Amino acid sequence: MGFFRSALTVAAVAGIAASLAAGCADGVPTGDGATTQTPDGPPVTSTGGDASDGTSVAHDGSAGDAAAPPSDATVEQGAPLPLIQMVAPSSAVVGSVGPTIVVTGKNFTAKTVVQADARDLATSFVSATELRATLATPSLAHVGSLLITVETPAPGGGRSATVSFDVVNPLPTATTLAPTSVAVGAGDTSLVVTGTGFVGGSTVLFDQTSLPTTLTDPTTLSATIPATKLTTAGSFNVAVQNPGPGGGTSSNIAFIVSNPTAISITAISPQSAIVGAPQLTLSVTGKGFITTSVASLNGLALPTTFVSAQQLTAVVPASSLANVGDLSVTVSHSQPGGGTSISAPATFRVVYAAPTLTSIAPSSAA
Repeated sequence: MGFFRSALTVAAVAGIAASLAAGCADGVPTGDGATTQTPDGPPVTSTGGDASDGTSVAHDGSAGDAAAPPSDATVEQGAPLPLIQMVAPSSAVVGSVGPTIVVTGKNFTAKTVVQADARDLATSFVSATELRATLATPSLAHVGSLLITVETPAPGGGRSATVSFDVVNPLPTATTLAPTSVAVGAGDTSLVVTGTGFVGGSTVLFDQTSLPTTLTDPTTLSATIPATKLTTAGSFNVAVQNPGPGGGTSSNIAFIVSNPTAISITAISPQSAIVGAPQLTLSVTGKGFITTSVASLNGLALPTTFVSAQQLTAVVPASSLANVGDLSVTVSHSQPGGGTSISAPATFRVVYAAPTLTSIAPSSAA
């Protein structure tokens, strides 16, 4: 009987062991929460050991499966490098109020900042391709260039390449002249030009010739017209030119150099000549003479030389001295736009020579 019970016990233990071995081979849990994957069997979910809260975690049995992140994990991406394509406007006048600039490009974010010479500007984000910012007025105090960039902070991001924003001189305007005219033959003449947009380096142009110019303020310039520019009657253009960058030349204002309306003769020298004398030079003194003034003798135009607005010289031919008589001397010249100015006449006399006593016969009486 004892032998029989021992044999049953051994058989039972062997059966249980075989049963456990078969269960492990078929993917049956081993009791510690782990899963055994048969070569052809599907993954088996375990509630032991993989999650502290007892939730189910699926495994596919692949290598490294235990290190895979949870499905709700977030990986932060770096921002792209921003790029500027255009800045508008691209320039402003020196001394003006800082404008709002529109920066277009790509890869902009809400954190991207516009910079001028590496200084951050208050920036409005419009879209991934457009930003807006206002330049500081003090940055426009001098002619030159500002370097515009945009920068996106890390992660990723960075600073773009630069685009130039130019601070330029204005285009000047000339509105008035003082004086507006002078007479032909005037001396060096001071000229005051008023307008807008005048800067250091602004130059007054007279008949396209630069004059020495002084800047009084942004609306006033002074210059000197040399007498050599005032020897001929006519209308001459006056303008103002500003240097670059920017700058340019204003429209023209007419400056009139006019012939005197009044010509007068105050003296002639000599006042007479002996009949039959050879040609002589006559000096005419007066006022209102110009380079085109002509002296005439009894209506005959004489070869005339302009000395000054107060003096002319003229050559009187011998043929005009062949006969005794009073001859009229006048001075005339043409006016711009037509007409002739003529002086009142002066008198030049052709006279007989004074008699001379050479001998007396008889030279005495008894």
